[in-house]
Amino acid sequence: MLLNRARGKLNGKVVVITGASSGIGKETAIAFARVGSKLVLSARNFENLNAVAEEIKKFNENVIVIPADVSDFKSLDALVERTLNSYGRVDVLINNAGFGIYGWYHQTPFEEIEKIVRVNFLGSAYLIHKILPVMINQGGGVIVNISSVVGKRGIPGMGIYSATKFALTGLTEALRVEYKKLGVHFIAIHPGTTDTKFFENARYYGTSRMQGRFMIMSAEKVAREVLKAVLKRKREVVLTFPGKIAIFMNKFFPSFFEYAVGKVIKIT
Repeated sequence: MLLNRARGKLNGKVVVITGASSGIGKETAIAFARVGSKLVLSARNFENLNAVAEEIKKFNENVIVIPADVSDFKSLDALVERTLNSYGRVDVLINNAGFGIYGWYHQTPFEEIEKIVRVNFLGSAYLIHKILPVMINQGGGVIVNISSVVGKRGIPGMGIYSATKFALTGLTEALRVEYKKLGVHFIAIHPGTTDTKFFENARYYGTSRMQGRFMIMSAEKVAREVLKAVLKRKREVVLTFPGKIAIFMNKFFPSFFEYAVGKVIKIT
C-alpha cells in the first residue's frame, strides 16, 4: 500500500541525497528509486557513488552522480547547478551527509570540532540556503534533515556530535514555520543507533571505542521511514524504541535519566 501511494505521488520527482554512497543515504536512494523518483546522488566517494548508481539503474535509469564535499561550499554550488541543468528542479532534498566524534571533549582537537560543525551542520544549512529559492520559485518542495536521537538529548562522549544535530533540529523546526506559506515543508528524522559503519568511521579521542551501544535499526528501515515521512508530510520522526523512551524520560524525569545514561554510557 505504501509503495503504491508513493509511486503515485513521488514518481518523477527529483530527489537530491547527500551522503548517498553508503548506509542510510544509499538505502534511501534505493527506496526513492523504487517508486520512480529521479535521483541525484552526492558524496565524496565517487567510486562508491557509482556502485550505488549502477545498482539503482537495474530498475530505474533516472539517476545521476555528482560528487561533492559538503564542507566545501563551492562543490555544493556545483551540485545545485548541475542538478538544475539536468532536471530543472528539486522536489526533495535529503541532507544526510555527516560523521561522528566520540570521546572526551577536552581531548578532541578544536580543528576536528570545527570540521564536524562544518560537515554535519553548515553544509546542510548552506545547501538549504541554495535550494530554498529554487523550491519557492517552482511552488514548493520538501527538505528532509537527518538529525539523530542525540539531537534531542545529548549523551556523554558525543557532546559535539549532539551539538551539530541539535543545531540541525533547531533549524528544521524554525524553517518549517518560516516557509510553510511558501510551500516548502521541513522534516526532521531522528534515527537511534543504526546498523551502518557509523561507529567504524567515527573519530575517537581519549578512547578507542563506543560503549553502551544499543542494537539497532537497519538502514533499510530508516530509509522506509524517510520515504513515509515525505509521502505523509510528517513534521518529525523519532526512530527506535530506546530513542523514544530516552526522549520521554529526559522530558519528564531528567534527573533520573541523567543518572541512568551516566551508568550505561561511559568513556573508557
